[in-house]
Amino acid sequence: MTDEHPDVERGSMFGMPILKAGRKAFASWYDGALVLKLGEPDLTAAALAYVR
Repeated sequence: MTDEHPDVERGSMFGMPILKAGRKAFASWYDGALVLKLGEPDLTAAALAYVR
């Protein structure tokens, strides 16, 4: 992703690998799962039964 989007950088937070845009983290990897920071419309969609 960082190759395709120059504004996205790899980093580390609390010992976990993260992706960030500017100084804001928006994705990380935890316990074998991708963790994303979602906005309000995405939170509604994530409430669907098939989303873990």
